[in-house]
Amino acid sequence: MHLLARRARQPDPGLLAVAATWYVSGSAQSGVPVGGLGREGVRFTRTVSSADDIAGVTGTVPVAHPIRIFVGLDAAATPEARVAMAIAEMHRTGAADRRHLLLISPAGTGYANPTPVQALELLSGGDCASIAVAFGVLPSFLSTSRVPLAARTQRLLLAAVAAAVTDRGSRPRLLLYGESLGATAQVRALPAGLADLDRYGVTSAVWVGTPGGAERALRRGQVASLGEGRTRSHHRPAEPLAGVVAFDDPRRSDSSLVAQPRIWLLEHDDDPVVLLRPDLLWRRPSWLPRAGGRGGELSPGRRWWPVLTWLWVLRATIAAGRVVPGEFTRRGHDYRADLARTVATAYRLPATAETMARCERRLRDGERDRAARIAHPQPPGRQAPAQVTAVGTAPAGPPDRPTSGRRGR
Repeated sequence: MHLLARRARQPDPGLLAVAATWYVSGSAQSGVPVGGLGREGVRFTRTVSSADDIAGVTGTVPVAHPIRIFVGLDAAATPEARVAMAIAEMHRTGAADRRHLLLISPAGTGYANPTPVQALELLSGGDCASIAVAFGVLPSFLSTSRVPLAARTQRLLLAAVAAAVTDRGSRPRLLLYGESLGATAQVRALPAGLADLDRYGVTSAVWVGTPGGAERALRRGQVASLGEGRTRSHHRPAEPLAGVVAFDDPRRSDSSLVAQPRIWLLEHDDDPVVLLRPDLLWRRPSWLPRAGGRGGELSPGRRWWPVLTWLWVLRATIAAGRVVPGEFTRRGHDYRADLARTVATAYRLPATAETMARCERRLRDGERDRAARIAHPQPPGRQAPAQVTAVGTAPAGPPDRPTSGRRGR
């Protein structure tokens, strides 16, 4: 574990070669040093969308330069101090001036999936800011004991951000995103569900691939499932509560909804991370029929066996994170092919079919570029140029606050 932690603290040289703009943590003007970002923080901040990226997708001049704030585990000793650093970065960059303010719950290593963040940046014309505060440096399967700390970090961040924007005449739309163990942390940080969203002023929340499924919402019967043939062993039929929705494929969500939900639970039927539950040890799940056949998309022709089925799903869970950069698939724990459309729908970002196609191409290309920089760092002395902003190259001092594109909540 010490080796894994040490690796998570070491930034990729190829991404350190990318000059950090004023608009991200870890820049020369930031109160968060590069050493306080860790590997995942550098990956998150050094791949912020440029004006060229945004214009290439939307075909228009960007409204503003997107902001990315990240505070790693080593930036401060306590979650209170780390959240305070994030709020200081929020004030420094003017993040509350953006139309959309996204709070991301990272996974165990501090990983914050850049795909939904970049989709928001591209589809909003750059009029957005994203904030992530890490709670650990180890992989998620070794970080389950830190979920209480992760949930506490999320509660502190939500309360601090809500307080920071309360008295503003024009408040940003507060959005949430959590994936895998990060989704678990954000769900536990909001035990009252929709009532907590109201309390903090959250517009929409997206929770993706939640380990064991979104237990609390499902147990209370607050989920309306989308897509024919979707079943879960732990779903207790009840009157669905408007505002919460679970779905397997966002391509079916637009036509299936009667009212706009506020909590979106994206869970593939064949995601072993979602299917792995303690009761799988002794109880046959409904997704694995007694006579065999299809177990969701996970395993055609399998039968259920006590203990053995749980071990089989556990093995699939450990291997679930293996993906090929730029090759987005719609299966298992790989949600990249679904995220652009989910972000557009859940966060209410209108986009034409052509714009969505360009966005998804850019997301794939961006992931390949990022992977290439990680695998093949540039020789010393050959630093990549700073990314351009909507009004020119990144300034040395505070940039002008955007005057266009600001709207009410």
